[in-house]
Amino acid sequence: MNSPNNPSKEYVENYDKIIRRIFPCYDEILSLIAKKTPKKTDKALIYGCGTGNEILALDKKNIQVIHGVDSSNLMLEEASKKTNH
Repeated sequence: MNSPNNPSKEYVENYDKIIRRIFPCYDEILSLIAKKTPKKTDKALIYGCGTGNEILALDKKNIQVIHGVDSSNLMLEEASKKTNH
């Protein structure tokens, strides 16, 4: 069954395309997240990290520790592959 807590593998693999179709300004949102994160931030928690796009955005800020949390193990696996975290 495909649900937010238990998405299908196909959904997870296509999530980045889907989210950008729903939110055409998604990349701008990611840039804004990085821009508005205080410079002296050394730790971050991304709740609902999905495939790790927010983690990648914050990686550019040289934050020492970034943790991603998601209710879906498949999303966490994808985020881990994408971000090396």
